[in-house]
Amino acid sequence: MIYEYFADLSFEIHLPFLLEHQELYDKNELSFLYDLLGLSKLRKYDESAIEILQNAKSLAVILNIPGWLGLIDYHLIISYLRFMQPAKALMLFDECGHDFQEAGAHRRILDLRFSQARCLGMLRLFEEAEQVFLNLIQPMIK
Repeated sequence: MIYEYFADLSFEIHLPFLLEHQELYDKNELSFLYDLLGLSKLRKYDESAIEILQNAKSLAVILNIPGWLGLIDYHLIISYLRFMQPAKALMLFDECGHDFQEAGAHRRILDLRFSQARCLGMLRLFEEAEQVFLNLIQPMIK
């Protein structure tokens, strides 16, 4: 929601200035700023988004905010899939899902499972991708 608010403003122009003065921010704020910068780069199909999101993740590892590390991992997964690196994305699904589960982010878990099936399809693991889809629709059939 916060990203959408800044997406239409000149926030992307001011973000590098904010990051230049990073000594004014704590690790929470820096992680958030790097995540926003990574998302803005991802929106422009700029592959540097991966490195920026990895910086956000390295800052978030020491924080104990439920779901925050999972959200950054989710953004990394989307980045890896967009830039055709599904093998790297595959390694993040379990950790991200666990973090979302602890935070109670059920809608994000659903999005994560769709992305996982897409990733498996990109890796030509079609039976595993089909199984993920079947597990998603199983509760709706009953």
